[in-house]
Amino acid sequence: MGTLNSKPTVFHPFTSVSGTLTVNVSVLLLSLASPDESSLKYEVEFLLQQQWFDPRLRYSNRSRYEFLNAIHHYDKIWLPDTYFIMHGDFKDPLIPVHFALRIYRNGTVNYLMRQQFILNQQR
Repeated sequence: MGTLNSKPTVFHPFTSVSGTLTVNVSVLLLSLASPDESSLKYEVEFLLQQQWFDPRLRYSNRSRYEFLNAIHHYDKIWLPDTYFIMHGDFKDPLIPVHFALRIYRNGTVNYLMRQQFILNQQR
């Protein structure tokens, strides 16, 4: 059993014989608005949830809590690189911490982030 302090940060968790990792992704659209109806700009706000299994993060703590809040250890845990191909720009978050990171006893990692961007529609 490893600790968060000793876990390497650059290697992703290989969980199958083929060396691939499955990341489940879901998106919840919170808002889609056009501040100016004559323009082709839209403000989009959504939640992006990613979940995967990292056997290196399994633990046997028998506390009453179902998961660990790993928000202060996000720089020590492998996170998927998620790219958006779009015509627009991300807005700076209104709150400094705009994500949640949970680690469950069995090594399941749940990463949730809130994003806002301005989308410029192409004609």
